[in-house]
Parts: sequence; structure tokens; C-alpha cells
Amino acid sequence: MSENTYQWPHGPVDEISAEYDSEISVTIKNSRTQLTIGEMEDDSTLNLNVNEHVPVGAQLLIKVSASETSSLTPGTGMQGNALTITADKSYTALYEYDGSKFLHVSDKQLN
Repeated sequence: MSENTYQWPHGPVDEISAEYDSEISVTIKNSRTQLTIGEMEDDSTLNLNVNEHVPVGAQLLIKVSASETSSLTPGTGMQGNALTITADKSYTALYEYDGSKFLHVSDKQLN
């Protein structure tokens, strides 16, 4: 980690936005990241590129909604079951880093 990089709680939470695609790839470099995925129209796989300085216990909060019933499947850097997103609903999903991948902890429908 460079001397100009500050991780949460000594710096801000990383806020990342990703457009819907059949495969979504994002880089995680902070101990706390909030990922917002654009409205899903079909199934998608989420792949994570995890920086070597991300500590065990780091958290990833995903916010997602769908216009059509879709599934978000954990891909590279993640482990857990696919999240089924009902049409016209919003969800959050929480993942925690175990030193090798982000593990699914919980999910919740918001509306």
C-alpha cells in the first residue's frame, strides 16, 4: 500500500459503481467497499480483483436492483450462492474477506 492510500476507518469507504453486464469485474483495494450495480436486466457474474493489501475481515456491501428477475452469481474472488433478484426489487448483500476470497455473509430485500 502506498503511503498516500488510506483504508477505512482511517480513510473513506470506497464507493464503486458498475454498469450491468453479463460479467462485471471490479477491483477491491480497501477494507470497506460499497458496490452499487446498475439495474440488472438478466443474469450476471461478479468477479473481484482483490488487492494484496486488503486485510482479513474486509467487508464488501453490494447494492443491486433488477428490472427483470435475475441472478447475481459470485465469481472470481468470491464464494457463496447466487443471489436471486426479483423484478422491480432492490437488495443488499454483505461479503467478508477471509484472506483468499470474499465469503457471503447475508443478504436482504429492501422493498
